[in-house]
Amino acid sequence: MDHPGNKSDFWFRFSITSVLDGNSPSVEVSKESFVSKKLTNKITQQLTDCLVLASMSLPDWCERLTKWCPMLFSYDLRSLYFNYTAYGTSRFVTCGDK
Repeated sequence: MDHPGNKSDFWFRFSITSVLDGNSPSVEVSKESFVSKKLTNKITQQLTDCLVLASMSLPDWCERLTKWCPMLFSYDLRSLYFNYTAYGTSRFVTCGDK
């Protein structure tokens, strides 16, 4: 049960009043803070497996995460993923040689 001394109630009142007054605190967070190194390594492993790419059998989670949570990956990895998956196997053969 919430009572007047509850910390979450205080935080809610503070955040609502500060937003309404235009005095909301700003916190700067770099883009690199959101990039997941573990997920980047997992997708890089998938992209370096020629058999997986040639058969177009990447796991579903790779597409879902790059589509719905692009902030988890660097631009370079997203670009590489796009180049390897968007144009089919013939494009992969030319890109894979680089």
